[in-house]
Amino acid sequence: MLDVLDVNQINYAMYQTNVVVQSVPPLHHVKHKKAGLCTSAATKNSSPAVKLDFGSGSSQYSSATPASLGFSTKYRQVVSSSVKVDDGSFAIVNKLPQEFGTWIGGTPSDHTSGDGKGYMMLVNAAHGAGVLFQITVKDLTVGLRYQLSAYFANVVKKGGNLLLPDILIDARTVDNTLIASTPTGKVPEENTLTWKQYGMSFVTPSSTIILTFTSNTGGGAGDDYALDDVTLVACASIIDNAACGGK
Repeated sequence: MLDVLDVNQINYAMYQTNVVVQSVPPLHHVKHKKAGLCTSAATKNSSPAVKLDFGSGSSQYSSATPASLGFSTKYRQVVSSSVKVDDGSFAIVNKLPQEFGTWIGGTPSDHTSGDGKGYMMLVNAAHGAGVLFQITVKDLTVGLRYQLSAYFANVVKKGGNLLLPDILIDARTVDNTLIASTPTGKVPEENTLTWKQYGMSFVTPSSTIILTFTSNTGGGAGDDYALDDVTLVACASIIDNAACGGK
């Protein structure tokens, strides 16, 4: 059984209030099959290598930083209602602020608990592509199929007819070799905060990999969304298990 990743021991050197992600080596590709999300039966006996739900609390804005939660980002963090979650910024909240008339009102909840206390990552996408979430995972089993997934929801209420979020999910080795990637596709506007799981499964060629979520739409009017429950879990001990879409 896999050990749960201790996110507090991850190297947080990349994170600053306005972090600059260092240049990386040229991108290479590795020939391993990507597949879809696994069935629940294929993952139920595996302990997650990554499980990030952003915590919970009574304050609307969490004081937790990306560093304390074990990930890095290029986005600016907002930690109180005195500052708007403008383009290129994010906040970890348990309910949506009503700074923009286009955002869903009421008391929409996170995906994890649904009790109004669980936190989620609220993102107002920057103009141009940018890394909104990145985490390094160690001690994986080489040759095993893993599922990388997260829940996303568009926070713009239906009828806004604004830019729809589209997030690129990818996994790569530490030398920037691409293992697998998949876009969420356009996350639709809804009348209520509607969570949907997006992701992929892949066979890891390395025991240490980097997982990245990148905004694909490019910001502007719209492209506002929430993120919750980021998980990396082993699908099965079989490399191309049919339950995970392997061929």
